[in-house]
Amino acid sequence: ALQSLGQPPMELQEAITHLLHAGDWGVVQRALGNETVREAVVQLGAQAVPALIQALGDGDRDVRKAACGALGVIGDPHAVPALIQALGDGDSRVRSAACGALGAIGDLQAVPALIQALGDWYSDVRGAACAALGAIGDPHAVPALIQALGDRDKVVREAACGALGAIGDPHAVPALIQALGDGDRDVREAACEALVKIGKPVVPALIQALGDGDRYVRSAACEALGRIGDPHAVPALIQALGDGDRYVRSAACEALGRIGDPHAVPALIQALGDNWEGVRSAACGALGA
Repeated sequence: ALQSLGQPPMELQEAITHLLHAGDWGVVQRALGNETVREAVVQLGAQAVPALIQALGDGDRDVRKAACGALGVIGDPHAVPALIQALGDGDSRVRSAACGALGAIGDLQAVPALIQALGDWYSDVRGAACAALGAIGDPHAVPALIQALGDRDKVVREAACGALGAIGDPHAVPALIQALGDGDRDVREAACEALVKIGKPVVPALIQALGDGDRYVRSAACEALGRIGDPHAVPALIQALGDGDRYVRSAACEALGRIGDPHAVPALIQALGDNWEGVRSAACGALGA
């Protein structure tokens, strides 16, 4: 039945159910790498979980990886202990898949093991652990995720920003503001996005960041303040129109345009005389917003 993958999905699912009940799971297990088979197994829901847990011990890494994925989609918390154990699998792809599954299930008991996975040798696993911790949303993971902002791999730093934004704990704000000055653009954008997600509690720290010595930090702080839209930031953003860096001045114009406070109009009109075209254009756009 499993070799006839062109047959209607219901027939395949019935065949898998029959094999499962007949104790012939090994046939299905060997075919888990096939997407059609895997989808049919997932449709069985909780009744497939014990067999999928068994598949986590298969000698084929592709089978183990597929089993992790299927367990994540099914979302049964009974699979969590076995998936935690799979975080110690000898293959990094299986460990990454186990992280993803634990994040999808969202059970708090996985948090300590996922924090430990932030120290994995492979960056893909560390990044997947960050994403899983963000999906679970436990604030206890925040200190470890803050530490991950200093990871040597930019993908991990970006994932850590995303996780901190998803958790939304204001304790992460100082570290995220520091990440606005990361050497990688994607990380800077992820840090900005995280701060925007946290929202109004970050505004005072972002206003302070407008005086940072790093132009990337100042520019990103402008962007975040504009996206949050709190009028309390307007005076500081007006002051940023006089920043020594043209990109910061342009970002301040755009932020003021987003907030739309009439108090900014005179300063934006003055910015129309800026010596850089990009600032003048941003000021025009802000006034017309």
